[in-house]
Formats: sequence, structure tokens, C-alpha cells
Amino acid sequence: MLSISNAPVQDRILAAAASCVVDFGVERVTLAEIARRAGVSRPTVYRRWPDTRSVLAALLTSHITEALAEVPVRAAVVRRLSIAWSRWPSACGATIW
Repeated sequence: MLSISNAPVQDRILAAAASCVVDFGVERVTLAEIARRAGVSRPTVYRRWPDTRSVLAALLTSHITEALAEVPVRAAVVRRLSIAWSRWPSACGATIW
């Protein structure tokens, strides 16, 4: 497992931002605290993002991207369940509604 200090800088910054959101809430996150927790300087963060909101947007985007990566698997499961559900009434001799 990677420690936060061995992870690439961008990943460390995003992990630090997530930690700040958990501890302080979105409204109270500061770029200085993100940098401190990531073990980098504020200019290092500013080289990648112009402000705290942009860091948080990148964090949210990364989480959404990870979640969407799972969607095709879930969609296939839903499709199979939908097919099974549509066949169930006739297989049981029942009617729906």
C-alpha cells in the first residue's frame, strides 16, 4: 500500500483535500491546509489548480470517474435482472397489475 508521502503529488493533494473535506466540511477547506496535509508548498498546489474550489472540483471529478467505471458492470447486472423480472410472471402463470 502506498503511503501518502510516496504517492504522486497530484494524488497526495487530492487525498489531502478529501481529508480536509471530511474534517472541516467543504466550506471551511483552505488551500494552505490542503498543502500542509499533502506535504507540499502552496505554490505546488497553485501550479496544478488556481484555487481551492478547483482542487475540490478535481477531487469530485476523480470520485465520479471512479464510480462511473463501475457502471457498465452494474448496468449488465440490472439488464439481466430486468430480463429475469420480465419473464417471471409468465413463468409463474401470474400477471402483473
